[in-house]
Amino acid sequence: MTHKSLWTLNALLLAVLYLPGSLLAQAFSVKPVRIIVPYAPNGLPDVLARVVAQAMALELGQQLVIDNKAGGSTIIGAEAAARSAPDGYTLFLMDNNSSSITPAVMAKIPYDPVRDFAPITQAVRGPFFLIANTALGAGSVQELIALARKRPGEINYASPGNATVHHITMEQLKLMAKIDLVHVPYKGVIQVTPALLSNEVSVMFNTLPSMIEHVKAGKLRILAVLRDGGRAPVDLRTEGKAGCQGARDTRALCRPLRNRAGRGGRTQPGLQCQRHRRGKGGEGRRN
Repeated sequence: MTHKSLWTLNALLLAVLYLPGSLLAQAFSVKPVRIIVPYAPNGLPDVLARVVAQAMALELGQQLVIDNKAGGSTIIGAEAAARSAPDGYTLFLMDNNSSSITPAVMAKIPYDPVRDFAPITQAVRGPFFLIANTALGAGSVQELIALARKRPGEINYASPGNATVHHITMEQLKLMAKIDLVHVPYKGVIQVTPALLSNEVSVMFNTLPSMIEHVKAGKLRILAVLRDGGRAPVDLRTEGKAGCQGARDTRALCRPLRNRAGRGGRTQPGLQCQRHRRGKGGEGRRN
């Protein structure tokens, strides 16, 4: 079984087994259930949401609607979900960006990842890969670093947007390796892939499913895998020596916990979203 198949199977099983009892007990005859995805259609988050929706539809006896609300470093989708009524008819596919990075780097956001959402289950968790266009001529992280030092400010790297985990991870590599790469942000992973294939950009951090066919075709090359334990789907050494340990793509299915103007609810047991601390006093974000 491939790594991609394991991800899909994990999403199918967890989506069904860990739904709140109220979701499975009701017929949902009033209106359709929707899953808000804070990314554009056809990317990995969208595909994952549709796999989960198919599994849920078997249990609920009706189709679910995928509502793509891309943009704003996932803020647009997260805000729409947070403002939805906590009635079980709206779910949100939360990831590293909407739960952790965006709240940490943005001075003010229109939602609180802890107070506004009740986690249902982790839907997927997988490693990031450092992937380069073969035209770059780098066959390893060390070779990429050597090239970047010879050509400072000349090698472009892609991300699906500012302040995404793809962006932050590459900036960490730049800092630790003391190299100068130029960031080119796109509106989503679906736009990044053609740019990397056409050599508009030379390298990026990404998950493997959206890139594996191009790797097999010899158009892209995997330089390293970032992981914090367990086996990688390819036989590569980790990139810990380059200073980028443990970056992972994590996505969870959540439900709105309250109306923004209404009363709060009780968090469901299961995956707990971390409260992000800021300042010397370690205070959590307050909206």
